[in-house]
Amino acid sequence: MALHTGQVTIPAGGKVALVTGVTPTATRTPCYELTVQNNSTHTIRVGDSTVSATVGQVVAASNAAPGPIMFRPPGGGLLLELALIFVFGTQGDVVDFTYVK
Repeated sequence: MALHTGQVTIPAGGKVALVTGVTPTATRTPCYELTVQNNSTHTIRVGDSTVSATVGQVVAASNAAPGPIMFRPPGGGLLLELALIFVFGTQGDVVDFTYVK
């Protein structure tokens, strides 16, 4: 297992899959743990493909409480899949994430 970092910029339309910020580029990226950090002055939301301005887990603006959000699979050999985790926010805002793979 190793720690990896990624970054996405919110596009027009407001929604992007975290897997687009993985280097080298991948279509699937299973991981054991994920931390999402909002680096903008706007609130973002994290969720599945239905995430929107009103749906998904809220991540506060940079330097605001409660800070980054961490996701872990429930166990039993299950993994999180970055291709299935999306962020929604304001166009141009930057979201950093770390994941254990």
